[in-house]
Amino acid sequence: MALTLMVIIYIQSSRGILPRATSTRPNLREVLISLRDSVIPMMTPVIIFGGIFAGIFTATEAAAAATVYAFIVSLFIYKEIGITDLYKILVDTAVMTGVVSLLVGAATGFSWILATHQVPRMLGDFITAVGGGQYTFLLFSIAVFLFFGMILDGLPAILIFFPILMPIALSLGVAPLHYGVLVIAIVVSPSWRPPSGCAW
Repeated sequence: MALTLMVIIYIQSSRGILPRATSTRPNLREVLISLRDSVIPMMTPVIIFGGIFAGIFTATEAAAAATVYAFIVSLFIYKEIGITDLYKILVDTAVMTGVVSLLVGAATGFSWILATHQVPRMLGDFITAVGGGQYTFLLFSIAVFLFFGMILDGLPAILIFFPILMPIALSLGVAPLHYGVLVIAIVVSPSWRPPSGCAW
């Protein structure tokens, strides 16, 4: 995935879609200044992973703690947002939360309908009848998430189909971490759109 992203960035920069790197290398003083300026923003992942691994808070609480930290840094240190901007930020947050809640509610209901109609069992029987084991199942999963990831948002696609396909993956011996990374990579990819004026 990293190699693919590197190739895409190289193509985009060579075609002028992304800015090209400068030919001059930074000196030691510039590197030290950049490191000094990046200490405060880089504390965000430290708070997230440090808090989770130390058992201070859960993953959800870590997201909230990182949000509060970013808010404090933006408001008081970098002064990128002001008090007058808070109203718009809170309204946008409420709207986005409402949209996500509606998506989650609809997806959860549809997933329940599929489960009550024995769709997971039928899918398992179909994959078993086709044969091929893990490889057939992974190709089938890629096709399902790619298709529904293009017509739905990524979160509803995961909420609907992941609970159905994950037990089948475990029964076929697919590693849960491998399958999770595969699903995330598939549902995120269709939502990307090339920038305006992109030649490829």
